[in-house]
Amino acid sequence: MRAQPIVFLLQLALLGCADQTGLLVEVSSSDLAVPADVDALRFEAQTDAGRRVDETHPLAGTWPYSLTIVPGGDDDLRGALTLRVTGLRDGEAVVRRVIHGVRFDDGETRTIAVELSRSCLRFECAPDVDCVAGMCVGEPADGGVDGGPVVTDAGRDAGRDAGRDAGMDAGREDAGTDAGPTDAGPIDSGTDAGTLAGAVVISEVATGAGSGMASDEFVELYNRSAVIVSIGGVELEYLTATGSTWSRRATIPAGATIAAGGYYLLANASYARSVTPDLPSAWSTGLAGAGGHVRLVLGALEIDRFGWGTAAMAEGGAAAASPPIDEMTQTYERKAVASSTAASMEPGGADEARGNGHDTNDNAADFVHRTGAGPQNAASPAELP
Repeated sequence: MRAQPIVFLLQLALLGCADQTGLLVEVSSSDLAVPADVDALRFEAQTDAGRRVDETHPLAGTWPYSLTIVPGGDDDLRGALTLRVTGLRDGEAVVRRVIHGVRFDDGETRTIAVELSRSCLRFECAPDVDCVAGMCVGEPADGGVDGGPVVTDAGRDAGRDAGRDAGMDAGREDAGTDAGPTDAGPIDSGTDAGTLAGAVVISEVATGAGSGMASDEFVELYNRSAVIVSIGGVELEYLTATGSTWSRRATIPAGATIAAGGYYLLANASYARSVTPDLPSAWSTGLAGAGGHVRLVLGALEIDRFGWGTAAMAEGGAAAASPPIDEMTQTYERKAVASSTAASMEPGGADEARGNGHDTNDNAADFVHRTGAGPQNAASPAELP
């Protein structure tokens, strides 16, 4: 039995009016749960003339959810409307659909069906590019959700070039070369910097500190997207707290991947923990406990950066050291969601198995001190919020 839609009514004070004219935006999902995956919907509508509305509504119950947009004003509605529907979890955007070219029809209400999918959960496309089935797609030809969009790949291309892919590749510079104008399949064998910058983050770091184990270090990576991501050729670099020159610590081998919601573990040559690193003995020179930086790069593109303690070039503010940081008992761990705390990320905490996907580009806000180190590798269970 189909669930009864929960309807929100929004007066769209943009352009135009006509009796009984409106848009019924019906949002549904076959694999995202409310409120576990999505607990609010943000509706953004904007005309070509720049008039817009932006409202967020909390969710409860089951799909579908509907929003009725009614035009207001005394002028004719001209131009197309761009509609963005964003699913939120704990105030953080986790999934989004973008529909271009929507128009009001005089004297009738038009229904726009929007399907949110787990395949696009935490998968980042350019701001005005839609995500369908884990891929970024071009603007629909007819302004609807079924208008035969031109599909570009999600950016995992074989090899490298100095230019751009034939597709949009999440709107970023492509690090690979396709054999032709389109890929032969949804995933190919190389690594795309555009996809990495939106998906892969530094998730847990053990730095050099503590008594007698100052080099038992690791850097854990996490794939916050809902699709497998290639990471071959990605480099881990280190910068001292007040330095100006980054030095390479490790290069991930060609062919390496991270599953959706999965992990990849790089470790120092002196690493001595029970979780096996995916890239052992990746470096031997330690990471200073008082302060420093590590980052991920592919070619000239920086994918993610983390700074701690006295670091001068962290993303936003540096994650504050909590002296003494003993890497055997304490690490820096990325939050699962905005509301995560050190306690909720610990074993038995509410966010223990929700991944490490919270990223506001502010290390001080995005990381907590974990009092029991918990490195995870490619064999660890996948975790999605």
